[in-house]
Parts: sequence; C-alpha cells; structure tokens
Amino acid sequence: MPKVPYLTYILFTIGVLIYIFTYFLIKGDIFNLYSNNNYPYEQYSKFWEEMTSEQRLLLTPTYYQFYINLTNKIDEIYNNSKNDLINIEKLYLNSDIKTENTKYTKLPYVLVSLIPKNKAIQKKLLICSHFDGHNLTSGGTAYDDAIHVVSMLGTIDALTSQKVELNTQIDFLFDGGEEFGLFGA
Repeated sequence: MPKVPYLTYILFTIGVLIYIFTYFLIKGDIFNLYSNNNYPYEQYSKFWEEMTSEQRLLLTPTYYQFYINLTNKIDEIYNNSKNDLINIEKLYLNSDIKTENTKYTKLPYVLVSLIPKNKAIQKKLLICSHFDGHNLTSGGTAYDDAIHVVSMLGTIDALTSQKVELNTQIDFLFDGGEEFGLFGA
C-alpha cells in the first residue's frame, strides 16, 4: 500500500474546513440579505426545508417529485405576486438528451423571467442552478446545489412580493440535467 504524504492529510483537512465554513457563511449571508430587506426569515427557512428534505437522485421518483414541488412553489409565488412593476413569465420545459450510450427523454427544466414593465430592455441577467443530484455527497444525500435553488426561489419571491423596480430582465433557469455534464448543462 502506498504511503500518503502527511501534507496531503493537512491539505484535505483544510479543504474540508473551508468547504464547511463557506457553506455556513453563504447560508448566513443569504438569511441576512433577505432579513435586511424586509423579507421574512421564516419564508426563506420554509423554502430551505421544503427544497432540501428529500434526496433527488437523477431520474428517480424523488427527482421527479422535487420537480413537481419546484413547479408548485413557482406557481404559488406567481399567484401571490404583489409587484405590478414587473411581468412574470414561467416556462416548464423538457429536453431529450442523447449520450454516447443512452437516450434520456423529457428531462425537465424551468425558466422564470422577471421582466420590467414599461421599460426598454437593454440587458438581461441569467441566474442558473441545477436541481438534480447524485449520491456522492455525505451520507448518501443529494442536497447538491440546494442552496442555489433556494436562493433563486427566495429572490424571485422577494422581488415579486413587494414593490421593487427592475432595470433589467432577470431570467432564472432551473436545470434538471446537470449531472449529465456537457450534455445536460
């Protein structure tokens, strides 16, 4: 058995600590961002609990259930919108992906666009996250990219639940096939 250099253990430990620190720092920053802008912490926490409670391994029943939960949450945000300064457009899409060995059909994607009313759109901003996961994360769970999904939902909700004026169109793309690498993303 080859001997692993002591420095490798140190670097691995430092990497894990940085990952853990960054995770909680980002989560804390997002909580603060919403709470400092009159966006209720409880609402963000609710998104977090709903969107990270299940594994969503690619093409499993929990993956498709997550997609249904995601579209239901977007419909709820859309129906409760109080911001008449923007238009909300939502598209529920799917795509076929053919890899070298397999063809996957109807992989879901979601696009939500917040478009300023009565303004000429000169620029667009795309914010993207994937919602599919894998079983390689700790404990076999698949929270892969959950914080980004929750952040995007929270941002859409925050911008539509109060009078906020936008100067650019913001497109939120929830990608359902990132685990296919270049085929899915």
